Amino acid sequence: MSQRIVENIIATLPIVGLAMREQLTFSVLGKEKVLYYQQHGDINLGFKTGDAVDEGFQNFSMLKNGREASFIQVPQEVYGIPLDIVAVPITDETGQVVAVFCVAYDQSNQQRLEHIMTESNQASEKLVAMVQQVAAHSEELQATSEQILQNTKATVENSSKINQVSNLIKGISDQTNLLGLNASIEAARVGEAGAGFGVVATEVRKLSTHAKQATTDIEAALKDVQGSIKGMEEEIAQIVASSEHQAELVGTFTKIIEGLHETNETMKTLADDLVNYQVK
Repeated sequence: MSQRIVENIIATLPIVGLAMREQLTFSVLGKEKVLYYQQHGDINLGFKTGDAVDEGFQNFSMLKNGREASFIQVPQEVYGIPLDIVAVPITDETGQVVAVFCVAYDQSNQQRLEHIMTESNQASEKLVAMVQQVAAHSEELQATSEQILQNTKATVENSSKINQVSNLIKGISDQTNLLGLNASIEAARVGEAGAGFGVVATEVRKLSTHAKQATTDIEAALKDVQGSIKGMEEEIAQIVASSEHQAELVGTFTKIIEGLHETNETMKTLADDLVNYQVK
């Protein structure tokens, strides 16, 4: 009776195989021999009906506790491709295990897809990190721009001081001209005019002192202007450096995006293969 049960199951497997659209194998294993083997697609484990069962699978050892269905993952090194194997016991009317029905699924496409997805995730993480870095640079540029604005305002204020000093010098020049005119008038007078020259000379010396102080003020104001301009130059240099770094990041972004595009194309091809796969 147990032999008939196994034969009936084997008889149905070719029909079941017609409905399969995956790369897999059907096998029925006895304690020591392969009772049936059928493969679908390009998968080829090198078995055939009548072969000896591999040592690791003899005496139904692939079953959990020797009696229960089990799931086995076989690495690529064993049969040349990674496999997921489902092993189901075949029992007789007494509940005794008489054979094992095994379905081995080719996991090559699954592993390829997982590898592609891993690469895609890693690329996405790099993009996120670079975007964060670009954002940090943008904040630095904003802070630097604000400082440039402050320095520009300071420069404008210093320019106003220079204008004030220039006006002072102009006023001194005007007074000097007026005193010169008065001196000429006094010179025209003989006698009493001599006393007036002393007064004029004193005033001229005062104006000279004012002019000297004004010149000092101009130099100080110009120094402030030069300091502000120098600070602006340094900040502009920082902006240029940050811009160059951002340009490098953009170039890296481009390469990563191109890599993602290639990955997406590979994923599309793989998806098409899975959808359009035809059992040969």
